[in-house]
Amino acid sequence: MLFFFPRGNHPRCVMQSRRFQSLLPNFEQLGVQVVGVSVDTTEQQQSFRDFCVLHFPLISDAGFALSRSYGVLETVNIDGE
Repeated sequence: MLFFFPRGNHPRCVMQSRRFQSLLPNFEQLGVQVVGVSVDTTEQQQSFRDFCVLHFPLISDAGFALSRSYGVLETVNIDGE
């Protein structure tokens, strides 16, 4: 399962990623591999992965190709952000 997050170390991205980590055993029991995707560089993602103690892979989409193909680069204003 792919999940997209805009940028590591943003409070919502940290919360979302840690939640996926806490549910990882449930996904694995169902035979589902969890993969996070953001437009951060590989180095930024490694730092984020270490910070959040994530045990699933992160994909760097710094060129925006994957994000565009899934339509996740739309700008949305949520709570003034």
